[in-house]
Amino acid sequence: MKIKVREAGQEDYSPLCQFIELVDNDFYPPLSMRGNSIAQRVWECLSGPDSYYMIAEDDTCIEHPTDKILGVIGCSR
Repeated sequence: MKIKVREAGQEDYSPLCQFIELVDNDFYPPLSMRGNSIAQRVWECLSGPDSYYMIAEDDTCIEHPTDKILGVIGCSR
């Protein structure tokens, strides 16, 4: 496996939403219960000038884009 870390772009919207929905219950309280929906949170972070996501992905995976994501960190200033 070759791990690649990169800044997410708007083309990553759907895979990011799917990944975060998979790990939603790993947070307390779950992200889906914190006011905004996961989809809205992801969109705001991807489209904000001072917000972004970094994605760690398996660079050798050729399957569905969601299968490539190993981890995500969302940042905002």
